[in-house]
Amino acid sequence: MPDDAHPMGDPPVEMVPEYWPSACSDTPRPARTIHGLFALPGFLLLWIVPKRIGASLAASGWRAAIVAHVLAMALGGGLILWAEMYNWSSLSASFWAPSWAPNVNRPIVSIGQLPWTDCVRGPFAAWALWAHESGIGAVGFARVLLIVLGVEACAVLVAVGIMPWAAAGEDVLRLFGRCLRLTWWSTTLMIPLGIAWLMHPVIRPILGLPPEWHPFDYIALSGIGLLWLSILLRSTRRYAGPAEGPAWTPRTPRCESCGYRISHPPHAGNCPECGRPVVDSLPEHRSPPAFGEANEFINGVRAYGATLHQVVFEPRFFSHLAIHTAHRRARTFFLLTCLINSLLVFVATFGFEGRIPPKQAILLQVVADAVTAASVCFGIQMLLGGLLAALISAVSRRPMQSAGVMVFYAQSTLLMWGVGVAALPWAGYRSSAWLDRYPTNIAAASGAVIVMAIALTPFVLGTYGTLRALRRAVRDTRYANA
Repeated sequence: MPDDAHPMGDPPVEMVPEYWPSACSDTPRPARTIHGLFALPGFLLLWIVPKRIGASLAASGWRAAIVAHVLAMALGGGLILWAEMYNWSSLSASFWAPSWAPNVNRPIVSIGQLPWTDCVRGPFAAWALWAHESGIGAVGFARVLLIVLGVEACAVLVAVGIMPWAAAGEDVLRLFGRCLRLTWWSTTLMIPLGIAWLMHPVIRPILGLPPEWHPFDYIALSGIGLLWLSILLRSTRRYAGPAEGPAWTPRTPRCESCGYRISHPPHAGNCPECGRPVVDSLPEHRSPPAFGEANEFINGVRAYGATLHQVVFEPRFFSHLAIHTAHRRARTFFLLTCLINSLLVFVATFGFEGRIPPKQAILLQVVADAVTAASVCFGIQMLLGGLLAALISAVSRRPMQSAGVMVFYAQSTLLMWGVGVAALPWAGYRSSAWLDRYPTNIAAASGAVIVMAIALTPFVLGTYGTLRALRRAVRDTRYANA
């Protein structure tokens, strides 16, 4: 008998199964649910332990989330309006005419003269007073209605934007409901913001701040915005619903070139439709990138650079990317990208405004502008990435979790925008210095144009790279089996 012959005859032929196993085999751990309006006090714990309490609040139902949102917006917004209508110096309140009603004269009233019932009704009465002074009749009603609809539209937009971040494998409607409820719950942060806004005239003298707006106020508002975003995203980290959705559904084997069902053919065969080898469509053909498998911090830093290099310079990166697993690592990868871009924006803003003479720019004002710009950049990047993944999921009819993995890696090329933002202020300052020194010199003008063109190059390269990476990602992961 030949040495290479099988002792029991020909070896068994490996066949493609009827279905691939589901991407997630674990059953979500149920959360402790508080039904009805008894869940309302839970917003206090949401600010402290959002990851632990978020799943419980999301499972408490729509009624509690709606009531919490309405009360938070009414009470928090009313406190802000009340603060704008009163002057709370030394814990005494005096009516004064706000900027939107300069011709209104109000009597001076001490807060000590108001009964406690009026203090409780004060924020809600402020809304009625504001609505009345905004306009009488249909015009005022339409203005208030547009503001309310705009706020709710923003809440829905934020809920859609965080869906790829919060995706745990459930179906889209259940995911959207969970994100919208948690977005409504997160708006309860308006209550402490309103209290701080109302009491800030009392606190400012203690901190040594002037009565007018100060750079410290912009830094504080930026910090509150980042805190709100952090609470919202951390509250979505855990899913405690039923094990129903794409992550728990067995997947049909398909040819990754044409989408033809390849159940039961041998591994050594070819796709009957396009002729692609079946082995090229097996799940083993795909794997997470280097960052998706790195655990330690040092290895994670190296893996981030290696993965970024693969996304930018390897055309076949998405052909070998596993998009049904390692969603959390992909989310962390994009989070690091947003942080690096925001840091570059901070450095660029600080460096540009720091060149202004000291008499015209105060250091704290420069820091406030830099922090505000970096915070806005961070929030826009995260929301843009989420909305783009949600759009691709809806158009290409793929699971939200898979679309998130794909977009989180593809959008890393936007780092070029951060490089451009960091280089643009320096280029503008250098060009203006040349033109001021040599206003009629053609060489100086040409040099300024060249320097500005070089500074704008990263924006062009970043946009082109992102569009190119997204096109490759959509094409190469359309029928991914892993």
